[in-house]
Amino acid sequence: MLSVMLLLIAVFSLMPASSLPSPPSDKIAHLASYALLAISAFLSFFVSPNEEKGLFKSNIKVLIGAFILCTLFGLLLELIQPFFNRSSDILDLCANMGGIVVGLIVSFTFIKLYTNHLLKGKESAI
Repeated sequence: MLSVMLLLIAVFSLMPASSLPSPPSDKIAHLASYALLAISAFLSFFVSPNEEKGLFKSNIKVLIGAFILCTLFGLLLELIQPFFNRSSDILDLCANMGGIVVGLIVSFTFIKLYTNHLLKGKESAI
């Protein structure tokens, strides 16, 4: 799912501006797409409480890694847009980062609730 989100965002970020929504819906689209990207990134690297292995050893590191990955991706797209007859916009980058934060908060909250549910289930089984 992460690769699909990366591809979709790249395509929409580099296509001609005339075929895209105009502000302020543009900023909402940035926020929503980067929230979904952040959720995808977090869940791609999530460390289950039942596994000891993984790229990251804790979900805090997953959170930080997902934030860095998504932010760098958004920054890269903003920097290369002028080469595709698009303009870079600092407000787009702000909307991207807002979406990343929202997506990571949603992901982390969901995982914490899910983990607590799993742990309560193990305690009642004992």
